[in-house]
Amino acid sequence: MTAPTRTTLANALRVLAMDAVQQANSGHPGMPMGMADIAESLWRHTVRHNPANPKWPNRDRFVLSNGHGSMLLYGLLHLTGYDLPIEQIKRFRQLHSQTPGHPELGYTPGVETTTGPLGQGIANAVGMALAEQLLAAEFNRDGLPVVDHHTYVFLGDGCLMEGVSHEACSLAGTWGLGKLVAFWDDNGISIDGHVEGWFTDDTPGRFEAYGWQVIRAVDGHDPAALDAAIAAARAESAKPTLICCRTVIGKGSPNKAGTHDSHGAPLGAAEIAASRAALGWTRAPFEIPADVGAAWDAREAGALAEAAWNELFVAYERAHPALAAEFRRRMAGELPAGFADLADAALAQVVDKGETLASRKASQNAIAALVPALPEMVGGSADLAGSNLTLWPQAIPVAAAEQAGAGPSQAGLQPPRGADAVARGRGSYIHYGVREFGMAAVMNGLTLHGGLRTFGGTFLMFSEYARNALRMAALMKLNPIYVFTHDSIGLGEDGPTHQPVEQTATLRLIPNMDVWRPADAVETQVAWTAAIESRDHPTSLILSRQNLPHNLRSAEQIAAIRRGGYVVSEASGGAARAVVIATGSELGLAIAAQKQLAAQGVPVRVVSMPSTHVFDRQDAAWRDSVLPAGLPRVAVEAGVTDGWRKYVGLDGAVVGIDRFGESAPAGELFALFGITADAVVAATLGVLGVSARAGSRVAPVAAHGQQIWLDKLSRSLVASGELQRWVDEHAVAGVTSNPAIFAQALAGDAAYAPALAELRGVEPDLERRFERLAIPDVQAACDVLRPLYERSRGEAGYVSFEVSPSLSRDGAGTLAAARRLWAQIARPNAMIKIPATPECLEAISAALADGININVTLMFSRRHAEQVFAAQAEGLRRRHAAGLAVDRVRSVASVFVSRVDAKVDPLLEASADAGAKALLGEVAIASARCAYARWLDRFGGSAFAGLRAAGAQPPLCLWASTGNKNPAYRDVRYVEALIGPQTVNTVPDATLAAFADHGETARTLDTDLAGASLIVERAAALGIDLDAIGETLQAEGLLQFEQAFERLLQSVA
Repeated sequence: MTAPTRTTLANALRVLAMDAVQQANSGHPGMPMGMADIAESLWRHTVRHNPANPKWPNRDRFVLSNGHGSMLLYGLLHLTGYDLPIEQIKRFRQLHSQTPGHPELGYTPGVETTTGPLGQGIANAVGMALAEQLLAAEFNRDGLPVVDHHTYVFLGDGCLMEGVSHEACSLAGTWGLGKLVAFWDDNGISIDGHVEGWFTDDTPGRFEAYGWQVIRAVDGHDPAALDAAIAAARAESAKPTLICCRTVIGKGSPNKAGTHDSHGAPLGAAEIAASRAALGWTRAPFEIPADVGAAWDAREAGALAEAAWNELFVAYERAHPALAAEFRRRMAGELPAGFADLADAALAQVVDKGETLASRKASQNAIAALVPALPEMVGGSADLAGSNLTLWPQAIPVAAAEQAGAGPSQAGLQPPRGADAVARGRGSYIHYGVREFGMAAVMNGLTLHGGLRTFGGTFLMFSEYARNALRMAALMKLNPIYVFTHDSIGLGEDGPTHQPVEQTATLRLIPNMDVWRPADAVETQVAWTAAIESRDHPTSLILSRQNLPHNLRSAEQIAAIRRGGYVVSEASGGAARAVVIATGSELGLAIAAQKQLAAQGVPVRVVSMPSTHVFDRQDAAWRDSVLPAGLPRVAVEAGVTDGWRKYVGLDGAVVGIDRFGESAPAGELFALFGITADAVVAATLGVLGVSARAGSRVAPVAAHGQQIWLDKLSRSLVASGELQRWVDEHAVAGVTSNPAIFAQALAGDAAYAPALAELRGVEPDLERRFERLAIPDVQAACDVLRPLYERSRGEAGYVSFEVSPSLSRDGAGTLAAARRLWAQIARPNAMIKIPATPECLEAISAALADGININVTLMFSRRHAEQVFAAQAEGLRRRHAAGLAVDRVRSVASVFVSRVDAKVDPLLEASADAGAKALLGEVAIASARCAYARWLDRFGGSAFAGLRAAGAQPPLCLWASTGNKNPAYRDVRYVEALIGPQTVNTVPDATLAAFADHGETARTLDTDLAGASLIVERAAALGIDLDAIGETLQAEGLLQFEQAFERLLQSVA
């Protein structure tokens, strides 16, 4: 009986691939069919492996970088005798099978790495080959080469198009990885068709430039040519080799071979039948002839190969028992004996020193203390060693091959240095160059090989480049360590391109990835120890550029750091009323805020949570002891806020940054973005609904959903710090202005004199002169309120400036002025005031559609409210319809209150109706409440649902003219009576001071809307036409503002 031909043996792989993909109705048959001959040549004649022991240390490593062709690998493993029965081949791509769609580490015996995202397999293979080279340099002795194997990798055009292949293959050439052999499946096809339109690189020339041996134009279907190419590759020991295999994708398929139709879909029953005929394969699906199976069976050869190595290792162990024991420990992934004691001693030293230093420096100290005891550790950095601080005194760089010595066996070596005796001079530190993705993927390969641990550093911002390799490490349950420094806006002047904002949060989203953001040297030391002790998950260390203060802790607190979150500072002066959670550089802010709150009689607990994942793994009892149920919570971290909602809840607050950074010194940036102790204090008081200053009653209003704005603006108000005090101590959340306010400011504020004198000489137009005088005040007030605007994500922190009253009946002129003023003020938290006249309703809609924040002023009636609400909704609708973002466009509708009573009360007094006087001082409040009811109808239900889903926020009702006009009434009447959700009350400073002194806070606005409607109806029954009165008041208001504006212009003349 004749032995099966090599083509027949390759055809076994082809038909298994066809059949499995067809049965799954999913998969990629083209690549396995095209590379089957290459696989036969390599696996049957070259690769050393033992199917009975897939983890034999000295096996050759095989990586399928083009992992979509997974059925090629599964066919190889099944045919060569691995524990992968035909039933598993039949269950290709099915739930819980051993044959998932792409090869996955841990599912299938014989799979060395998880592949699928193209290009990472070749990068992993580079890491494996480097590991072999480093371990051979460390452990091999004359005549006893216990580490001596090759790494083989299949890759396709897609792998070579991915940038990570460039990063890794460049390094492979630099390091002279002579035992790395790559087979390029040069079939000219990708998913979209023939690659000539998008991949015309000179790939052989590219790899020759890297320093590889390139074997060109090998017929990928000629066994003899393939055998010769493999022999030439194995003969080259100083360079990695690329074998360029000319192949036909889907070879054997009469109608789909050589086309993209065979790439990623089943061939179909008819084409499979035609292919079987063309291949001369008569067997049923999944049936392998006995002689073919016997020819493929590698179990006996594999057992003999491993037995020979075992015999070699016995001799090695007799000659070098300590090295043999070290090799066994390393391949088992165990830590050295005594490491735990060493780590404890190192931590005790850090605690004793109590140093204030950047956590990146604390990380370097931890490396220097721990890594010399770990000869398996290979560190590195992506061209940032001096910034990431990843070097330690005994580190030995992995050198380029031409720098390392005369012979090829010296590649990657340096002369022994210092106390690194165990490593015998092999490299322990990799300068990866500017290759973050390549670094992370090579680290995965180094780790996968066994016998080595890895860490690599870069700026946290550049973790984005490495992202998919980080994810793959977590997916494979590997344990590399990532040192990510320069972790926030604390980076400073380099600006938003380098300032991480969302990166820490997104790393926390990766399953099975521990992320530590330590707050000082002690937590950094603990984090490093935890990372080293990890066996089944990677660790990201998020480290600061700037110095961080040392925090005192008890022994119990130090032990609790390992639990991811713990109480670092308990409340003093009574039981905690709230919990403040912080990480990293913000822990110091939290503790400073705790002291400020204690001085105000508000005790709070501070929790340090350096690792949310580790904290989440703790039992419920621990989590509840740290974050007790029922206590309001605030979190602070210099990054995006969404991830913290899980811990603070919907009623909690997060002090963070939900926008990109700026270029400025770090201290200025923390102040700009409101990452301050004062901001933490304000947020904590906000969730508690208490005042920031003893005796003040303003801040609790916010607990009912209402913002208090100050109806006043002047240069001295800002420059003196008075506005900042109102913000800090009374939770004032905005500022409004109008011509009368500015006229009063100019008349009584000497701070304007120098600027006015200068403007008189350069600006002849009086209106422009006024604007040039006033706009800097608006900008300065915007800057004071900007942290609140950022912290609230645009919900609060606005400053209003009015268009000229002379334009109140000129809609087009008003719109032009609004656009001009918006551009001149150039602050996202500015609002342009437009009157609610009929002529300006269209200007309101158009301005909002432009993305201009609008304060609609001079509304006195329900009719005005309905018209304005419709105009505001229309503006948002237009903007959304144009495909523009609506999430940061804000507006308010200013309903004037006390002036209505000033007009209605005399009518009630004059009425002969006996019940009229009961309505004194009630009609204005009732009218405002009815306007709010209209607001609920317009914006609270389904009518606004579509815009809300697109991110739009409804306009807010703003109560204006809330200063008391009748001295017989309570001076805070129009504040107390209109407190309710999603509203603003803009209050003159005298009224605000009165409310801070004796105001009463309760939700009053919407507790009896039906009763308010009845009051309005009773007034109407008395002949009081509130809509008509509203028109009169609007006309009077316009006239008053015009007169005030004229006086204002005369004052700047």
